[in-house]
Amino acid sequence: MTAREQLKSDVKSYAATIESAVSGGEEFFNDYVDEDDAENYDDVYSRLEKYFEDVLDIDFVVSARLEYRGAKILLACGGPAIQLDTNNGCIMGTWFGEEPAEYYLTNDARRAVDDYFAEKWDCVRGCY
Repeated sequence: MTAREQLKSDVKSYAATIESAVSGGEEFFNDYVDEDDAENYDDVYSRLEKYFEDVLDIDFVVSARLEYRGAKILLACGGPAIQLDTNNGCIMGTWFGEEPAEYYLTNDARRAVDDYFAEKWDCVRGCY
């Protein structure tokens, strides 16, 4: 597998897992949840919270009035850098010398993730 093919595969894998977290699919439960803990993740919010608990960085995009507009979430770095932009639902992977690889989440997944981070922004904003 070439570096470009691996990058595309990695980006698609991140998207598949996020979409699985939104839909409650088997992939999410197999990769992120212990079998005896599964009943604790029966709603989208709890599954997204579990998935995004270890993200590397979150950049909130806000207006001058501090109104939430979107978020950019760094999912991986050090090898390929992989980032999710909730404004367009694009997961982009970059790697030295390679053309970026992109994969777009389904509209339902993009909306759910954006709603999740909008709620997170409300919590952050409330602290100030």
